[in-house]
Parts: sequence; structure tokens; C-alpha cells
Amino acid sequence: MQHVLVKIGCKILTSNYSIEHPDLINYVHEADAAGVLDSIYEVSSTDSITQLLQCLEANERDELRRFFLNPTWFVGKKMDDSHIQNSKWLPIYRVYNGESAQNSKYSDLINPQKFLPHLIAQSACYLETDVRNSVMLLVLQELPQLCAEASFISGKP
Repeated sequence: MQHVLVKIGCKILTSNYSIEHPDLINYVHEADAAGVLDSIYEVSSTDSITQLLQCLEANERDELRRFFLNPTWFVGKKMDDSHIQNSKWLPIYRVYNGESAQNSKYSDLINPQKFLPHLIAQSACYLETDVRNSVMLLVLQELPQLCAEASFISGKP
């Protein structure tokens, strides 16, 4: 994860240095989802999020997405609503482009007309029941066209 953050311009403070200063908390973020999101948005202050993450390869976007979709961040409300909303603006979510899942593109979850590839929908089934249900409800609430297009995605009439 560090190499992805460094690639987009975040600075990493390693724990090898014992730095203590009362103002440090104003400049350094925790290594959790909220802290990483805050860091990304601070780096993007001059560019749009899409432009900032344009340099990332597919595997790096996948790594970032897996980090933010880790159930740990959602259990116990470790990310507040504003962080969840900000994570939806990141173009790290694979969308179905009408061809094959291997040729998926990346997009945010805010702009309309998104199609999730089968792999993402299948992986949601391995989460704990409560977490899986809340994630699926969020997806269905945020992407109502997914329900309407489900037959198109699965290839069934």
C-alpha cells in the first residue's frame, strides 16, 4: 500500500524515527482508511481525484479498493459518513464495460450508469452476514440501475 500512496504523492513517515511533537497530529494521519483518504484528498488539492489516480496501474487500483472495502473499517464505524462518501469518489471500482470482465474499466461510484463485474458481486458473499447485507444494500441504494441491468450483466434474458 505504501508504494501506491507514494506514487500519488503522499509522504510516508516510517516508525523507524522516534519523532514526538505536539503539532505532529496536525500533519500526520493514521494508517487506517480515514487517514489514507484524508492524505489522498490533501495531495489532490490542486488536481482532481481522477487526475491524481490516473497514474495507477490496474493492480494498484485493486489494492487501494481492497484496502477501503476491508470490513474492518465498517464494523464499529471506524469511517464516518463523510469518509465513506469521499471513498465513493475514488476511481478505483471496476465497472463492467459491456465486453468481458478482463477488460473492465475503473470508475467512481458517484457518476451514473455503472455495471459491477461478476467477481465483485461474488466476493461480497464471503463477508460476514451483517456486513455483507449492509454492503449489498449500500450498492443497491447507490446504484439502482444495477437492478434494472442485472439480466444484461448476467447474460440471461
